[in-house]
Amino acid sequence: MGDVYKLVFKAFDYTIGKTVFQKSLTSLAGISMESGNDLFSVFPNPAGNYIVIESDENFTFDEVNITDVNGKTVLNLTITSSTSTIAIDQLNNGLYFVIVTKGNETHIQKLMIRK
Repeated sequence: MGDVYKLVFKAFDYTIGKTVFQKSLTSLAGISMESGNDLFSVFPNPAGNYIVIESDENFTFDEVNITDVNGKTVLNLTITSSTSTIAIDQLNNGLYFVIVTKGNETHIQKLMIRK
């Protein structure tokens, strides 16, 4: 799996057939976004049909969302314990983000699904 880029259409010159896109890097392969984040962990990663979200007993979640690389929420969860097993067998292979909110704090971890 390589780096992930977002392409945004900017212009089209119909006289010469030239299309212009803006390319921006959204994710580096092998680079973890959650550097220093020990408030919660997600495993196994890469995952198949389930994941476990585990937190310190002193850290509780207000909300947990799993989004795809386009920012679309594919799962919205309410977790009331420090360890929860979540079925993800309905999700396709690919890169997702586990977004945990607590008050006005947001914490993100990458999740790769490979079946």
